[in-house]
Amino acid sequence: MYSFAKQSNLENSLEIKGSRVSFYPIFKYYLDYYIKSGILFPEKEELKNSFPKGECIKLMHIDSPKFYNEFKFILYRFFPRLKIGSLIVFQDFYYHWSATLIAVIGMMVKEGFLSFEKSAATSLLCIVKRTFNLEEINKINLAMYEGGSTVAELIDFAIEMSNKNNEIDRREIFQPRLNLAKVQWFFENKEHDKAVQEIEKFFNQKNKANNSLINDFFELMRYGFSLKQLYNKDHPL
Repeated sequence: MYSFAKQSNLENSLEIKGSRVSFYPIFKYYLDYYIKSGILFPEKEELKNSFPKGECIKLMHIDSPKFYNEFKFILYRFFPRLKIGSLIVFQDFYYHWSATLIAVIGMMVKEGFLSFEKSAATSLLCIVKRTFNLEEINKINLAMYEGGSTVAELIDFAIEMSNKNNEIDRREIFQPRLNLAKVQWFFENKEHDKAVQEIEKFFNQKNKANNSLINDFFELMRYGFSLKQLYNKDHPL
């Protein structure tokens, strides 16, 4: 981050506190016109303290913690303000710790709320096809708490959608992370046999393990396949 800022002579704008670095001043520097004109409303808050400031939302870039219990703050507060044609960028959709995030996005695509457009690195671009109301959001929320089988099935649906899409960026690197997310979900829920079966199925379908995939798998192992453990490391109580 520092080297990128230095290329633009903005390294002094970075906010450094201990081991954490904030690039918000640089974000504000480049987008100041849109912020002052009321087109863009940046949010720099913990999710539980984040609320929409405008009326309709045309574009939303979501970089949230990778599990549904945190994402639902955004779902309930921001999604009702989306309109048909709005763009959503889900950062880290193609990420091996994102099982429940992948699942809820898969559900919204499956139910016709969103279309699965294309990816860039780990990010997925979707377009809103149906507007959200509180009743429909409650149905989505309830389905996400029905159990592990729902999450696994929705990850399978996301994999199927990704397979059918011709605009997946570096597919061989990023798409297998959907499979790994399902493996992580099974392991964390102590369904070890199903996790092993998922790995076997991946290779039986003639998929290949590249260095990136192996490194991702090692990261899962390093943290005992526990997303909560990894989250607590970044967000200590």
